[in-house]
Amino acid sequence: MIQLHNIGKKFNVGTVSETVLYEDLNLNVKQGDFVTVIGSNGSGKSTLLNVICGQVESDSGDVIFEGTSILKKPDFKRFQNISRVYQDPQMGTSPSLTVRENLALSELKGRLFNLKSLGHRANEKKYIEMLSQLNMGLEDKLDVKVGLLSGGQRQALSLLMASMNNPHLLLLDEHTAALDPKSSEAIMNLTDKMIKERDDLTVIMVTHNLNHALRFGNRLIMFHGGDIVEDFNEEEKLNLNQQDLMDLFMQYEYSFSE
Repeated sequence: MIQLHNIGKKFNVGTVSETVLYEDLNLNVKQGDFVTVIGSNGSGKSTLLNVICGQVESDSGDVIFEGTSILKKPDFKRFQNISRVYQDPQMGTSPSLTVRENLALSELKGRLFNLKSLGHRANEKKYIEMLSQLNMGLEDKLDVKVGLLSGGQRQALSLLMASMNNPHLLLLDEHTAALDPKSSEAIMNLTDKMIKERDDLTVIMVTHNLNHALRFGNRLIMFHGGDIVEDFNEEEKLNLNQQDLMDLFMQYEYSFSE
């Protein structure tokens, strides 16, 4: 489905702050996989998603998506089949537009349209039905500007918008990290429900929440120092707990500091 081959990436090249993140990163994700990604800050988790999306250009290697190299494709081309939900609820939506207009923007993604069409009420019934399934009270807020929504409501809307055009790959970039515990659980349950409704959807979810990393998905990988140091399949995940993951974190922190 998606493969990263021998990816290399340096930041601040030629300066005293030059940092080597990836030297020879390889990852193969099959169609229908739900991969959770954990790791310490700066270990390369979010950069992985940026490289896939084209928002960070790798220095070497290749990214193969559905059998074709996408390294030369601009990010807007990649987003035709790839969707992403960000950590910040302020991203992924337009705060100055209404809920209705944001949904219309997402629905018209990749097609020509004029701004007047965003306010068209022809899709009202469909939008209300979709929003009702979120259980966030958004079905009564079609004409409310998104900037006035709570963080949980906005993230639920972002998730809905990301799935509207049936993407082949969904990237979740710590999409519950900025939410309170109750909203975080609500968004994760909603995420799980949406993913299970599509057997062919491939998902990569970066998270700092070890409980979520263990509870959701059929594969768990751990980054450290720009490399994948652990890769657990579904059966192996069932035998892990949060303390096991914490012990692994400490083990790699210690070995890299020597």
